[in-house]
Amino acid sequence: NESGEYSLSGVPAGEVRLAVSFTGLHAQTAAVQVAAGQTARQDFNLTRADAAAGGGIVKLDEFVVAASREMNKDITTAPRALPRGTAAFIAENVTVNAGRDVRVTARERINVDVTVGGIGAGVVGVGAGISIVSTDTPVTAYIGTGATISAGTVVSTGIVWVSAVLETKVDLTSFVGTAAGAALGAAVAVVSDDSDVTAYVASTGVNPTRVQQGASLGVIASSDLDVEALTPNVSVGGLAVGASIAIITLEGSTKAHIADDARIGQSSGATVGDVTVKADSNYDAEVDAWAVSAGLAAGLTANVGSATLTPTVQAYIGKSAVVTVSGNVNVGALSKTNADVKVWGVAVSIGAAAGGSFATATIKPDVDAYIDNYASVTTSGGSVMVEAAHNKDGGAADARAMASGGALLSGQGAKAESEVKPTVDARLGTAAIVSASGSLTAQATSKNIAKSESDSVSIGGVAFGILLATAKIDDKTQTIVGQDARLT
Repeated sequence: NESGEYSLSGVPAGEVRLAVSFTGLHAQTAAVQVAAGQTARQDFNLTRADAAAGGGIVKLDEFVVAASREMNKDITTAPRALPRGTAAFIAENVTVNAGRDVRVTARERINVDVTVGGIGAGVVGVGAGISIVSTDTPVTAYIGTGATISAGTVVSTGIVWVSAVLETKVDLTSFVGTAAGAALGAAVAVVSDDSDVTAYVASTGVNPTRVQQGASLGVIASSDLDVEALTPNVSVGGLAVGASIAIITLEGSTKAHIADDARIGQSSGATVGDVTVKADSNYDAEVDAWAVSAGLAAGLTANVGSATLTPTVQAYIGKSAVVTVSGNVNVGALSKTNADVKVWGVAVSIGAAAGGSFATATIKPDVDAYIDNYASVTTSGGSVMVEAAHNKDGGAADARAMASGGALLSGQGAKAESEVKPTVDARLGTAAIVSASGSLTAQATSKNIAKSESDSVSIGGVAFGILLATAKIDDKTQTIVGQDARLT
């Protein structure tokens, strides 16, 4: 307990070895002889691990702050909003000296599997399957304002590591089947995410945070979202009407930074090796919406699928921060986005058949990597890289729509739209000072692919079809060196 008292029950008779430990104190062990049916007493007097130093700071072998949460949901009812939040931090004005690593890690893993459906039958059969999932999960890891951090005071490979990680996997299936004189069915699946993942070293001008020692400093934010929505619909009857709708919207942000006025590697007699500030975002959305309607008098389908991905990805070293290191400095904001939308419908009847399929895939990331105004970054033994990149390893907006049907009177229409509109900036700020013994690189890159395809087959005594397909790319990618920046 809080007084240091302990008790153990169920200990077998004979000699046992007892070990005790407490953060910041020397661990101890003792051999204790336990007689059958008797109580044995063993006291310990633990001393500070760093008592000989005579200071007010406890030196630790390794300092770890970790928060982790995993949710696995098998949901058969909807709508559903998931609980929020995971955080790990070192508080304001804390001093940490670690012989090895200092690690602050927040990690959340979400796995959701949603299946809902409806069946309708009778003279008039109505069926509906509707699933809605919304996630808004902040994952945060940070070192607080005014903290002083040293790693590797005993083992030189010790690092300072601040990381926030979110992994989300969502599978939605909404199905419906109807068979009746008049069969009406609707399948709907909607997913939205607006999660923020943030890793940072906080600081202010009047109370700067200091990272004094470590083989490396890593500030890493990572998001991995994989979302699928499937909406199958089958309607059969004298009059058959089916609608299938699947919508995915992924927003949110992934950010990593060293805040304004932070001091990295500014302690005499101690060094910081490499510095990495990285925000890595991976969004993947797959939509599959389809309906089949077969009616004696009429068959009608209406199908809509869309995926909209608008992540914000940001990595930076803040205004007036001072970073002096012996290794490499890497500031990177990396976004990978992929939207795959397939929508199709089939309507058949003896009398009339009509169908419409509409597919939309949209990608609009905002990606920024920079060393901010008046910051100073110096490396005596390495290179400096500032990189902002979108889909350099693949990813596309791909929309496909198909509408087919046959009847005495058949009309079908399909429309597919895809748009890729990234904003990608790599920047060295106004009056920033960047000095490297190796190379100095600032680059912004974007690889953009937009694909749209529409198909229609319409068969009948009177038959017509309408097809529309558009693909649009509007790319704003730039590298900026601010006024009065000094690069050496």
